[in-house]
Amino acid sequence: MGGLAGYLILHLGFPSYPWGWYVYLAGLVLDLWTTLWALERGAVEGNPIMALMFRLGPWGPVAFSLLLVVVGGSAAQIGLSGSATIMGFVHLVGGLHNLKLMLVDARLIG
Repeated sequence: MGGLAGYLILHLGFPSYPWGWYVYLAGLVLDLWTTLWALERGAVEGNPIMALMFRLGPWGPVAFSLLLVVVGGSAAQIGLSGSATIMGFVHLVGGLHNLKLMLVDARLIG
């Protein structure tokens, strides 16, 4: 969902530079923070690739995400900022999903 949203927003005229990098950093921090919170409480990472990256520590997923930004930007010919925009929305969707689970766990929402 996040990749599709990022792709559509990018092609609808969202300024990928510098705003795409802001979205990327905010989404990455939110996703990483909520994922680490869940893992501390006994949850299991559902994405097998990310589970492998978490074996490298908390910087494993960050490094993998940056690698995807570089490779995706080059392969799709959308540039690093465009790729960062798409990956930013991927992280935002994942982080918001995790945040919803955090709020349910804390009984702040139903």
